[in-house]
Amino acid sequence: MSIAAQLRIFTLLILIVSAGFGYSFWHTSQNLNVQRNVNNIIQAIIKNTFQYSSIMNEYLTTQNPRIQSQWGNSRTSLESTFAKAIDNLDFPDDKISLQKIMANEAQAEEFITGLIANINNFTSKTQRRKVTQTISQIRIRVQGMLSEASRMSVRSLARLTAAEKQLERTSTLLIIIYFAFFIVAIFLVQRKILLPIFNLNKNAHRLALGEYNSRIPVTGKNEISDLAEAYNTLANEIEKKINSLTDKSVRLTESQNELLQLNNNLQSMVEEQTSELRNNENKQRAILNSMGDGVITLDNDFVIKSINPAITTLFGYLSKNIVNQKINMIVSDLKDVSKQSGIFYEKRGHNRDGTTFPIEIALNRMIIDDSIMYACIIRDITERKRVEKMKDEFVSTVSHELRTPLTSIRGALGLVTSGALDNLPEKAGELLETAHRNTERLMHLINDILDIQKIEAGKLDFNFKQFDLNDAIHKSLSDNLHYAKEYNVNIKIGESVENVIVNIDPLRLAQVMSNLLSNAAKFSNENGTVFIHTTADEHQAKISVVDSGEGIPEEYFDKIFHKFSQNDASSTKEKGGTGLGLAISKEMIEAMEGSIDFTSTAGQGSSFNIYIPLA
Repeated sequence: MSIAAQLRIFTLLILIVSAGFGYSFWHTSQNLNVQRNVNNIIQAIIKNTFQYSSIMNEYLTTQNPRIQSQWGNSRTSLESTFAKAIDNLDFPDDKISLQKIMANEAQAEEFITGLIANINNFTSKTQRRKVTQTISQIRIRVQGMLSEASRMSVRSLARLTAAEKQLERTSTLLIIIYFAFFIVAIFLVQRKILLPIFNLNKNAHRLALGEYNSRIPVTGKNEISDLAEAYNTLANEIEKKINSLTDKSVRLTESQNELLQLNNNLQSMVEEQTSELRNNENKQRAILNSMGDGVITLDNDFVIKSINPAITTLFGYLSKNIVNQKINMIVSDLKDVSKQSGIFYEKRGHNRDGTTFPIEIALNRMIIDDSIMYACIIRDITERKRVEKMKDEFVSTVSHELRTPLTSIRGALGLVTSGALDNLPEKAGELLETAHRNTERLMHLINDILDIQKIEAGKLDFNFKQFDLNDAIHKSLSDNLHYAKEYNVNIKIGESVENVIVNIDPLRLAQVMSNLLSNAAKFSNENGTVFIHTTADEHQAKISVVDSGEGIPEEYFDKIFHKFSQNDASSTKEKGGTGLGLAISKEMIEAMEGSIDFTSTAGQGSSFNIYIPLA
């Protein structure tokens, strides 16, 4: 049983015993008070009876009227005492004695009243003898009252003494019992609580001093025994931990020796690596200083933090003049420059002497000390621009010079292949047909080159009109259907919308659609079908040219709209083409405030999509 349960039972027992003896003590006290009240009433009766007897004897002796008045007052007081005694006397013998006293008092009263009424008429000797007898009867009655009151007093005193002794015995017994309970409580606390706690404290001190094998004997099943078991468990765990720590300490000492040896080796390696890093840093610095391209490090706000010597050569500024300045000081209009690495943009650089020159600029993002930094590479492309201008002028000149004779050759070959000359040998006809196809291909190449030149020079004219998109789609289909038949490919209109009006140049849109449909026909599978879908929302119309070819390889996605770019050289030789059609189409659509993109899945074909704003 737990200590708490034992204490609760012991406390409950004390309460029950205390309640019993308390009730006994209270009852005895009440009885004592009752006896005291009865004794006080009996003493009052005796006092009033003696006073009554004394006054009555004096009156009978002197017959003084004043004494008669006092006797009346005494009688009234005695009768009042009788009335109080009737309400408070509980014992039968006291009630009988009270009745006897009251009866004697009533008889004495009757005798004395008759005596007082007739005392003046008693003159003869016989009558005086009767008076004497009456007085004697009165005195006998009074003596009876006194005797009975005395017996009541004796009994009351005996009962009062007994009640006082009973109260004394009860008090003594209650004190003894409480003292016994106190001794037992001290014994239980000493044995059940204090002694186990003393043992626990003693063993805890021994454990603190390093005696880890110290244990407490466990007896019984209570809170102290549970605490002792917990202490023993803790001591076991501590002993295990100490032993484990001792083993670890030994191993740690051994490891420290090994670490010292490793540290010496590591220090030698660090010194070697430091020397190598220093050499690499010197090499990198030498490479950076010898680079022809300018290199600038920028913070996230495009503030210049360092430059290489090429920057001074390109722009004429020393490091102290531009470090901690915005890069806008030497390069303007950087809003469209991507922060993705490796993408070059053509901009204008500002020299210190106020002149400008063409440059290429690219940013490379990097993290240094938890801060975003950029390595900016700047390349002077003045010479390249000059060469490109010479190339463009040469191409333009050659194209124009070739266009006139090619037109004549094209016309002559067209007449010959159309049957204008009869009886041509079969072999000559095949050669003329091949020459005519190559002339057409060369003419198409020259026209594409001239269009590219005009677009880049901003001289390609557009004649914008509000045009029904469905009319343009149907015209493109009819214009390119014959070309598609040469590759055994069909062209169909799929999804379409009605009454879609766009603001475009119809001839340029037809040229774009011709490029897309010819590509779709060339690269579709034989007997395949090319679909033209049109959709529209509240802002723009969408034209999709969908083929069923092999699709475009993913690695070619970034080059699809570049000039002279084709994804398969063997395919180019087989299908023909200049590699300029998609580049021209992109430039023309963007000039009409639209856009073009594509989606492609290997083995499932491609979809080229044109987006044109609504009129």
